Amino acid sequence: MHSLTTGEQHEATEGFIPTERSSLPARAASADAFPVRAGEHEATGGFIPTERPITYAVISDVHGNKFALEAVLADAKVRGAEHYLFLGDYFQDLPFGNEVCELIRSVPGTVIRGNKEARIAGWRDEIGSPMQVALIRNGANRLTPENYAFLTTLPETAAVTAEDGAELHLEHAPPVVFDFKPRIETFRSGVFRKGGGHRGMTVEEYTACVLREIDSRPDFPAALDSLPYETLLFGHNHVQLRLEIGGRLLLNPGSAGMSLDGDNRAAYALIDRSGGRWNAEPRRVGYDVDSAIAAALAYADEIQAGAWGKVHAAQLKYGYSFTGAFMRHVNSYIGIDRAGFNPVSDEIFAAASDTFDINDYC
Repeated sequence: MHSLTTGEQHEATEGFIPTERSSLPARAASADAFPVRAGEHEATGGFIPTERPITYAVISDVHGNKFALEAVLADAKVRGAEHYLFLGDYFQDLPFGNEVCELIRSVPGTVIRGNKEARIAGWRDEIGSPMQVALIRNGANRLTPENYAFLTTLPETAAVTAEDGAELHLEHAPPVVFDFKPRIETFRSGVFRKGGGHRGMTVEEYTACVLREIDSRPDFPAALDSLPYETLLFGHNHVQLRLEIGGRLLLNPGSAGMSLDGDNRAAYALIDRSGGRWNAEPRRVGYDVDSAIAAALAYADEIQAGAWGKVHAAQLKYGYSFTGAFMRHVNSYIGIDRAGFNPVSDEIFAAASDTFDINDYC
C-alpha cells in the first residue's frame, strides 16, 4: 500500500493542511532546515549558494491570467517565498501573455516551458480552422519580440538541489505521469469531474481515486523507482495534487490561472527543505475572477474564436473542465464521438459554437 499525503480545505487563502493520515508534513519554517541552492532566474540552470533555507513558490498553468498570477505572487511574498519555480503554460487563453511574462521576470525564479510554449515556434503551422486555433495563433502573435524570445528558449526541465544533495525535478508534463502506458486515467482533468458526477469531487476524493488506480498498477511505482530523483514537481492537468509513493514526492501545485479541480481560486504551492525532507504546502488564493471572465469573453469575441470564450469563462467561474465537452460537441459535426482535437472548417466550428450550450454541462 502506498503512503498517501492529502489534506483538507480550510480558510480562503490557506489551501490545504495535512490530515492525521498524512506522512508528509506541511511546509513550515524550521531552524533545522537544510540550506539550498536556488536556480538563477534568467539562466534557469546553475545555482546560487545560500546560507539559510529557502522557501520556494511552485506555480504552473497561468494561461494568460494576470489577475490570478498577481494574487499568487502577492500571497507567496507575504508567506516568505524567496525563489519561484514556474512549471509552464504562461499564455494563450486570456490576452495577457506579455503581462504574465513581465510578472515572471519580476521575481527570482527558475522557469521551464510547458506544452503551450513548445507550440509557439510552429504556431503558423497549427492545423484547424482559423477560428479553431485562434487562441494559440493570436497569443503567439501578440507577444513582444523580447517575450517571444523568452518563452521559446525556455528549457524543458530544470532542477533545484539542496545542500544534502536532494533534488527538486521540474517538468511540465512528465511522461511517467501523463504518457505512462496504459494511461492512468485519473491524471486527466476531465476524469476529476466525471468521478464525482455533476458536483465533481473534492481534492481529497480525487487523491483517493488516484491511489486506488495506482494500487491496481504495480508497474507505475516500479516506473517511479527507476527515476534518478525523489521529488517531482509538475503541472499540465490543472489539478492540485500531493502524493507520497514509496518515499517519492509527487507535487502538482494546480493551475494558477485556470483551475480545473472544483475550486476556482488560484492554486500554487510552497515547498522548503527541513528535517531532511521536502515539505510541501498546497495553497489557494482568491482573486478577481469576474475581471478574468470578462477578459476571456472579450478576447475570444475580438479574435473570432467561437465558443472558446464561453468555455473558458465557465472554467474560470466553476473551476471544472468544459473543454472536453466542447471538443466532443465539435467532433459530433464530423461523425466522431470523442473529445480529442480534430481539425474542422470555419463553417463547422462556427455552427458547433453557436449550438454549444454551456448550461447543459454546469
